[in-house]
Amino acid sequence: MTEALTGKVCITRPSGGSIEDEPVIKLEIKDEKSGVRFLTMTMKPADFALALTGLSFVPATFELRGSENVGKVKEIMRGRFVVPREEARCGLSKDEMRQMLRDRCQKEGWFLDDYIGSQGSVTKSEDGGTTINFNYYRYVEEALHAE
Repeated sequence: MTEALTGKVCITRPSGGSIEDEPVIKLEIKDEKSGVRFLTMTMKPADFALALTGLSFVPATFELRGSENVGKVKEIMRGRFVVPREEARCGLSKDEMRQMLRDRCQKEGWFLDDYIGSQGSVTKSEDGGTTINFNYYRYVEEALHAE
């Protein structure tokens, strides 16, 4: 049984990429439902041109990742961690804050997104406390998402 999926294609010519010291064309496919970039294809520009003009089965390399989540829906849940005052006094680096989240905020069945580089990731309260704002995410079948 096949399932029709929708998504987006991105074609780039990265400045640092090469195959045998030649520039490359990179195609990336992103599933619309999950947002997963699950397939990256890299090929020489000459091979890309041949494929674009109708030649079948030209050489390319593929990287497949996250395919188990293709067609699923990405659910996101917000999380907050208030750093204990005695630990926040000395000032914490981003790496230390990320490690705190990994050690203390895991939730079964969810992935912890410990990115804290956005403006609202770390906030200070009026009393001088520190709060780390982060997200959990998971991929679920669409029927489960509707419940």
